[in-house]
Amino acid sequence: SALAVMPPSDGPMAVIALDGRSADRLVAAALADGAQVLGRGPLANMLIVRGNRAAIAGDMLARGVIVVAAPDRWCNSAKEPAT
Repeated sequence: SALAVMPPSDGPMAVIALDGRSADRLVAAALADGAQVLGRGPLANMLIVRGNRAAIAGDMLARGVIVVAAPDRWCNSAKEPAT
């Protein structure tokens, strides 16, 4: 269902670059939006963050990035992004 992918109002979420490029380039933007970067997602174009949906989603969408709920297994297996 659609609710399964809706990111929480506050908590862990995945930001996914729709152009398929590495999500490492999104680290600075996520931090500027007040998010805590937890690591990479299971694909190179995903970044797992913890933060406030209202603060993150609009900016990310303007960058061609969607914000979705991050399943626990993604959060627990997140790898450090390149800096």
